[in-house]
Amino acid sequence: MSKYIIVLASLFPIAKYTSRLIQSSPGTDMIIASPHKFLDCIHDFHTRVLKTIDKSLQILKTWILISLVLCTFAIISSLIYYLIYQIIMPVRYQHSIISMYKGQDSLIGLTDQEVTLQNENYLISVNLQVPEDEINAALGNFEVELTFMYKNGQIKKLKNLGILKYYSYYTKIIKNLVKLPFVLLGIYDESQVVTVKFYHSLFHAEEIDKVFIKIVPQELRVYSMSIDFEVKLEGIRNFMYMHGYYSFFIGTGVIFCMLCGCFIMMAALNYEWIWKNQDIKESEVKDGRSKEDNETCASSEDACPCPQEIEFQFASIIKQVPEKPWYKVL
Repeated sequence: MSKYIIVLASLFPIAKYTSRLIQSSPGTDMIIASPHKFLDCIHDFHTRVLKTIDKSLQILKTWILISLVLCTFAIISSLIYYLIYQIIMPVRYQHSIISMYKGQDSLIGLTDQEVTLQNENYLISVNLQVPEDEINAALGNFEVELTFMYKNGQIKKLKNLGILKYYSYYTKIIKNLVKLPFVLLGIYDESQVVTVKFYHSLFHAEEIDKVFIKIVPQELRVYSMSIDFEVKLEGIRNFMYMHGYYSFFIGTGVIFCMLCGCFIMMAALNYEWIWKNQDIKESEVKDGRSKEDNETCASSEDACPCPQEIEFQFASIIKQVPEKPWYKVL
C-alpha cells in the first residue's frame, strides 16, 4: 500500500508539467491525439519508482542485518572479556633472607629485590617461622619494619605489627599430646609461622637495590624468615604476562578474523548491489529496444511487414516452385 501512495504522490509533478506543456506548446494536437504515449511515460516512471523503492528497501534490510550481527558479536565479546577480566590470578615473587644479624635493639634481615612488574599495588608479606617457647610466648607481639633502598639513594619505609598465636593452658596440653608422635618422628616441630602483610605500590621496582627487614624487639627468636611480593593481575593481564606468545597469536588471530568478516560482508553487499544494478540496466535497455521496434513497425509498414503478409508471400513463393524437376517438365 505504501508503494502505491508513493507512486501517486510522485505523479503530481508530472501532471503539472504535462498540463503546462499542452498549454504552451504549438503541437498540442499531437499530444492530445496520442494519449498512449503519455500513459507509457507514466508507466515507465511507475516501474522505475517501484524498482528504486525495492532496491532501497533491500539495501536497508541488508545493512540492518549486518548491524545486528556486528552488535551481537560486540556484546558477546564484551561479556566474555568482562568475565575473563574478573578472574584475578596472583603473581608471586618469593625471596629468602640472604643475611640476618642483630642490631642494637632489633633483628635485621637483608634480601635482594628482583621484582619485574613496575607501578603495581603489591601485597608484601614477611613470613617468620618462630619456635613456641616461653620467651616468644612472653613477648606476644612484635614490630616489623621494611626499608626499601633504591639505587639512587632514595629510601622508603613500611611498618606493621605481628602477633603470635595464643593458646590457653589446657588447649596447649591437648595440642602437645596430639602432636607428640609426629614431633618424635620428625614430621612436625614445635613452631608456628607468623605472616605480617604490607600493601604498597612499588614504583620503578627495577631500581630497588635491597630490602632491609627490621624486627623489634631483638629478643624474638626466629628459625627462618622470607619475604613475598605478590601482585594480583586480572585475567587478561595475567594471561598476557604469563603466556606472552600465546596471547600475541590469539589476539592477532581474533583481530584478523574480525577484519576478514567485515571485509567479506562488505564485498558481498557491493557484489549484490552491482549485479542488481546491471540487471536493472539490462532490463531497461531491453524495454527501450522493444519500444523502438514497435514504433518503427508502426511508422513504416513496408519496412516491417506484418506476420500475415510474410506468410502470404512465403506461400506464393512455394506455389511458384515446380513440383517436378526441370528435365521432366521439358
